[in-house]
Amino acid sequence: MRFHSGGPFRIPNQTTDQPTLPRSRSRSRIASSTPAFRSAMAAAAAAATATLAAPPRRMHKGSRARRGIGHVRCAVASDAAEAPAAPGARLSADCVVVGGGISGLCTAQALATKHGVSDVLVTEARPRPGGNITTVERPLEGYLWEEGPNSFQPSDSVLTMAVDSGLKDDLVFGDPNAPRFVLWEGKLRPVPSKPVDLPFFDLMSIPGKLRAGLGALGIRPPPPVCPLPVLHC
Repeated sequence: MRFHSGGPFRIPNQTTDQPTLPRSRSRSRIASSTPAFRSAMAAAAAAATATLAAPPRRMHKGSRARRGIGHVRCAVASDAAEAPAAPGARLSADCVVVGGGISGLCTAQALATKHGVSDVLVTEARPRPGGNITTVERPLEGYLWEEGPNSFQPSDSVLTMAVDSGLKDDLVFGDPNAPRFVLWEGKLRPVPSKPVDLPFFDLMSIPGKLRAGLGALGIRPPPPVCPLPVLHC
């Protein structure tokens, strides 16, 4: 997934807007590299843009913006180094999401599009948003490397988020029949393609194998109960 630099962004209006991210030019080369579809979809759920030279600014609503859809800003670590704030300067936001990985970006997208939060600020300690999801491209050497690895099953909630984010036409589904391997400690290890292969996969713990097997069968555990009060913005 590539993050294009620039200013803050507006969550797209799913009924009128086109996808705000450039379509991957390497789709044909990487289409079979995930068991479901490109993990970049989740990171782009908020269509995050890293502000590389200036502190985040408020993005004005476009003329086609649906009423009730908020703004999301993303501030990364390099901002403070390249454009330090003046002493005593304050930055306001209706809600702050700490961490610009998959969870943080998806949370920001949900706050802005589904919960009526008009101004969301995402902060990230790394120089870029996206967490583990990143693309390393070497055009002169002729290869593209997707770091992570991250992938997602095409569940209803994930597909809904992709559509809401304007990424419906950018989903890339993996070939379920294509073999997959994990390179670990100098050895290629085949990734289990069916639940009966899980016991022989030595890169997962026993609880992890059980969760993966149940998930492959469509059985999801109940969400954990949070013992602490949740602060609603």
